[in-house]
Amino acid sequence: MSSVGPQSPATGGQLILPGNPWDDAPVQASDNTRGACVVGFLDVDGAYSEYIFGREFDFSAIPADSIIDGIKVEWERSGTNDGGGCYDATVKLLKRSGTSPVAVGSNLSAGALWPATDAYESFGGATSLWGTTWTVAEIQDAMFGCELLMVVPNYDSSGETGYVDHVRITVWYHAPASDDGGPKRIIMLM
Repeated sequence: MSSVGPQSPATGGQLILPGNPWDDAPVQASDNTRGACVVGFLDVDGAYSEYIFGREFDFSAIPADSIIDGIKVEWERSGTNDGGGCYDATVKLLKRSGTSPVAVGSNLSAGALWPATDAYESFGGATSLWGTTWTVAEIQDAMFGCELLMVVPNYDSSGETGYVDHVRITVWYHAPASDDGGPKRIIMLM
């Protein structure tokens, strides 16, 4: 099995949906230029950020006839814990659907509390396809990527702040079984 990565995205941003916005979404490099999202006193069911995403990862080194074995996503994030803490709510992969990316497969969030200082958290791995199938063309597509949704399940009027600095992806693959082109022996049993 071979791998390419970790690779950083060429594009990062946020999906403008109901939820608290990120003040920026610079996930392309681990440079401490972090996007921040403040979740304050809203309702008793917890509060969410908007989705933050990374796309356009360079996996051009994967041969076109390869078989994808696994995908690992690593989000570098941190958060305050002034009473509620920031947690992963959703961690999913993105795949092209027409002209847009859509979230596909399994949500690999374990609901982990974000640390107080920036650290990478890994999702998936060398044998994880995230509950769906992948072709090399899908991995190399500009719409391939990942998204993250933060939740603050318990909070007070002081609120919590989540920070995201970077995302990176590693992809594992192998070459398809090959036919050596040599003579074949057929044995018939009677």
